Amino acid sequence: MCLITYLYSIAIFTQEATAQILFPTVEIAKEVRLPGQFFERLESIFFTVWIMTIFNTTCMAMETSVSCLQAIVSKLDKRWCIMIMSPLAYFINMVPESMLQYKQLGTFISHIGYGTAAAIPIALLTAARFRRERRL
Repeated sequence: MCLITYLYSIAIFTQEATAQILFPTVEIAKEVRLPGQFFERLESIFFTVWIMTIFNTTCMAMETSVSCLQAIVSKLDKRWCIMIMSPLAYFINMVPESMLQYKQLGTFISHIGYGTAAAIPIALLTAARFRRERRL
């Protein structure tokens, strides 16, 4: 889907213009015209679907975070996990004051994710080797 969106934005706006546009997908939604003029402003539908998608993705991420926290601290109730995680997520999201800072925060979080995705399998493999050596 991202490849199709990329190709559409290059075809509609050219490569130089797409590099300057902050949200090319929104600009593509503004350029769509339907016959019959039933929907004059199609971007309102686009934004509605986009906001619902972001909300659902955020809810799934929050549920995953709460499940992970419960797995680490097994005696913690789900409600208390949510009470701990919600203000934390709110304050982290309120720290950036500009779009550039949001992009930097996103890059930082993705780097943490890459590091975690690399460190956990290595740590588990190391622990498995130590266990195997101890049994022999």
